[in-house]
Amino acid sequence: MAGIKNNRRTIYTKKIIKEAFLELLSEKELQKITVTDICKRADVNRGTFYNYYTDTIDLFHQIEAQLIEKILPLIKIDSDEELASWLSRLITILKEAQPLSSILTRNYQNSHLIKAIFQEVHEVAIESFGTRYHEDDPRLLEYYFTYFVRGVLGTVEEWLINDDGTSADDLSRVLAQVLPSEE
Repeated sequence: MAGIKNNRRTIYTKKIIKEAFLELLSEKELQKITVTDICKRADVNRGTFYNYYTDTIDLFHQIEAQLIEKILPLIKIDSDEELASWLSRLITILKEAQPLSSILTRNYQNSHLIKAIFQEVHEVAIESFGTRYHEDDPRLLEYYFTYFVRGVLGTVEEWLINDDGTSADDLSRVLAQVLPSEE
């Protein structure tokens, strides 16, 4: 049983490694976390870590891939859905996945998850921006989309870091005020 890939011990060991890593992510930047840090926190040896992951970046990407599988079905946008209601769902999900969400929003250029999330809403957003701003130039609409993505991510990052008691609903309401709506 010890050699079986997904036996209970393997599952448990990977779980404590991931938990230790997420704790460390809440304390310091991804690039400053070492395998030794993770092993000390998880109380496992380095060989055990290397049985499952090649390095801390591999661990991060595996956690991110699992999050993508979990989140993408929850953030599918209907063609008739407003960006504001989609955004509310997204913010709630990101809050539940903290501290990983803080890392992803801070380093969104390198995040497969963030790219997948906003690719999901790209077409609806572009259409909405075109209607709201009476724009049909695709290049300019992409700038609107870039502004939308970076504005949302910057605001959500600030909200996750500050944790000042503002609810996901309140933040969604604030962001909805600056989003284009169908008129």
